[in-house]
Amino acid sequence: MLTYRNTLVLACIAAMSAATTDAAFIDPSATPAGAAVFTNWTRNDSDSTYQQWRGTANGGAPALLGGGENFTTIFGLNQPDNDYYNPIGVATAQYLDGTRNSSGVTSAILISGSQNIYSFGASADWEVVSPDYGYGAGYTTTAILQVEVLGNELFVGSTTPGNPSAPNTVKIDGIDWIDHVELSRIGAGGGGDAVTHWFRFELPGNTSSHVVEFDTYDPSLGAYAETLYGHASTSAIALDTFTWAAVLSGDLDTDGFVGIADLNIVLGNWNQNVTAGDPFLGDPSGDGIVGIGDLNIVLGNWNSGTPPAGVGTVPEPATLWLMVAGGVFVGRRR
Repeated sequence: MLTYRNTLVLACIAAMSAATTDAAFIDPSATPAGAAVFTNWTRNDSDSTYQQWRGTANGGAPALLGGGENFTTIFGLNQPDNDYYNPIGVATAQYLDGTRNSSGVTSAILISGSQNIYSFGASADWEVVSPDYGYGAGYTTTAILQVEVLGNELFVGSTTPGNPSAPNTVKIDGIDWIDHVELSRIGAGGGGDAVTHWFRFELPGNTSSHVVEFDTYDPSLGAYAETLYGHASTSAIALDTFTWAAVLSGDLDTDGFVGIADLNIVLGNWNQNVTAGDPFLGDPSGDGIVGIGDLNIVLGNWNSGTPPAGVGTVPEPATLWLMVAGGVFVGRRR
C-alpha cells in the first residue's frame, strides 16, 4: 500500500509540474481586459505594497526585486524573499494546518516540488497575511490579488465553472471581491484546468494587516463546508495594495472636513456652468452647474470629518441656507 501511494504521488507530481500556467500577472498600473476601470497605481508608489510568490521555474524572472519565492516551506511561513515592496514588513503565505477533508486527512500530505505546493487528497486552504500602513478609518484600500492554481476550481461564487450555485471563498479580511477576471485557462486533462485569476477588492479603511483567503473545493467530498477544501497545486500568488484618503461627501477642498471653506466654494461659483463633477469648482452633484443640489450636499454633510488645526465645528448655517434658497427663487422669478 505504501509503494502504491508513493507511486501515485510521484505520478501526480509529474502531471501537475508539467501543466503549470506560467501566465503573466498584471501590474496594477494596467487594467486587464474584461475588468472594470479602477484607479491604477505603480508598484513602489507611496502608500502601496506589493508581494509575489513565484519561483523562476514558474515565470518568476524578471521580477521586481528578484526571482521570487519558491514555496519551499510546507508548514511554515513562506516569505516573498526577493520579490516584494512593503515598507511595513514582510508578508507570509501558509497552509492552515487545521483543515481536513471528509476522510479526515489533514494537510500532512503536502508536497513541494518544481517550485509549486501540491496537496493530494488534503486541504488546499491557503492564507496570506500581509502588513499594511494602518491609517485607519477615513481611507480606502484597493487590493489586487492574483493566483495561479491547477486542479480543483477556486470557488468564486456564481462564476465558478460548472457550479453557479457555489459560494465565494476568495476573500480579504472577510470581504468579497468586486471584480474578477480569468487571465488565462489551459486545459490540463484529468487534473483540472490550469487557471490564472485576477481579483479586485475595495476595502473600507486601512488596517495594519490583511488576511487573504482563496480556497478550492473538491466536489467528490460532498456538500461544501468551511472545513472541506479540495486538493490543488499553487504555483504563484501576488498581492498589491494601494491606499488613499477616502472621498468625504461635501468636502470640496479635500481638507478632510466639511465646513465654511466648502460652502464658500459653492457660493463663489453659484449658478455657474462648470466642469461636471469638479468639487473644486463647487459641483459635487456632477450636473455641470453649481446650485441647490451642490449646496444640499455640503449642508447635508456639515461638520463631517476632522476639522483642520485651528478650525472648530460651527452650527449648521440654517439661516444662511434660507437666505440662499430665497435668493434662488428671486433669481428664478427674474
